[in-house]
Formats: sequence, C-alpha cells, structure tokens
Amino acid sequence: KPDPDWVLHNGTIYLDPETKTHAVAFYKGEVQAVGEDVHIDRATEVLDLNGAFAYPGFHDGHVHLLPGSFVLDRLVLVGASSMRTIESKVESYAKENPDEPWIVGYGWVSDLTEDASGESLNEIVPDRPVLLVSNSAHQALVNRKALDLAGITKDTPDPEGGIIVKDPETGEPTGLLIEAALSLVSEVATGAYGDEAYQSGLEDQLATFVSGGVTSVSEILAAPGFDLARPWIYQDLDEADRLHTRI
Repeated sequence: KPDPDWVLHNGTIYLDPETKTHAVAFYKGEVQAVGEDVHIDRATEVLDLNGAFAYPGFHDGHVHLLPGSFVLDRLVLVGASSMRTIESKVESYAKENPDEPWIVGYGWVSDLTEDASGESLNEIVPDRPVLLVSNSAHQALVNRKALDLAGITKDTPDPEGGIIVKDPETGEPTGLLIEAALSLVSEVATGAYGDEAYQSGLEDQLATFVSGGVTSVSEILAAPGFDLARPWIYQDLDEADRLHTRI
C-alpha cells in the first residue's frame, strides 16, 4: 500500500453522523485508512488537531451561486419593504456608483411593499437603466430606461408565464414585472457585463462558503426570470487552480 499523502490525527474526526475516529489517512484525495490502521510516520504531511474535531464538508443541494453573487455584489435591498426605502437606497447607490452601466439590486420584500412600481425610479435615475429583483426573485422593479432598452411598450403582450403590470387607465407599463416577464429585462442587463464582473463576486462568495465548511454545491445557474448560464466561468477558475469548491 502506498504511503499516505497526509494524515489528520489527535482529535475527533467524524466520517459520517454515526462514525468517528481519532485519525484518518488520505491518498490522492480519498480516505486510505482510519483509526489504528493509520501510520503517521509514513505520511508526507501530518495535521495535528490538538483535540479539536473535524468533519466532512457540507453540501448545498440548491444554490443560485453565480446569479446570487452577482446581485449581492451590487445594491443590496434585503429587508426593504416600502417604496420610500427602495427609492432612498437606489438614489444613494446611483450617486456612489456613477460608472455602473445598470443599477442592479436585489432583496426588496415583495409581500410587504405596497403599491410596488418602477415609475418613481424614472426621476431618481433617468439616464441609466434600473433592475431591482425582489427577495423571492419572482418580481422586479424597472425604470423607463430599462423598459426602453428591452423594447417594452404598452403594446407588448405578456410573455407566457409572466405579467407586465400596466396602468389600468393609460395602459403604460408601471415598471413592475412578474415571473417570466423579468427575463425581458434581465437578459439585457446581464448581457451588459463581461465575465470579469461575475467572476470577482463569485470568488468572494465561494470563499465565504468554504469558510463555513460548505465544500460542494449543486449550482442552479438560472433563477426565475434571471438566466446566468455561464458555466465556463467555473471552468476558467478551475483551470487557474482558483476553484476550491466542488460544483
């Protein structure tokens, strides 16, 4: 049997919820031996736990990591539950980030926000498109600039599975999009950014996951109305030896 690459010992090591041991030897990324079968003196590298405990990495079975890291790297609206709060945060963010091509935000609470509409955003940010995704990702607020870029007018029909909310009197879009209607604007917004804009936030979130013991995830590249299918970003990180999470 070949010598182990490295050994964990002198602690409580959980192999699964029901099995624990004091030492584990690894060879080429797999468990080679446990307990009394571990030969510490033959290991290339030894990690002494000094009485601490170790456990296998956690797996997140459903996460929108790439789209999530993108929006959380921008205007965070988590907890915002009124148009006044949303408007104030958008105004501050727009002033602090004059070079952002889009004002992208995430997290406003759709169930608690009364009279949700993008109309007031037209005055706050008249010259740049705004896309604010709700906490459930099933609704979004957009301004007139975003509607224009997406080609949405009073004559635009609702897409299958979605609703473009319109003023009952004028028929004009109010700037509230529901379900599949989000994709009409989100595709334009995400296309305005290159891979580097997604990669930086992604690496930060991956580091946060690893620090909490999450070492593998089932990535869902698409969120409702928000498709970020750029798997090559993960491939590029892996080839550069900067991907330390199993995807």
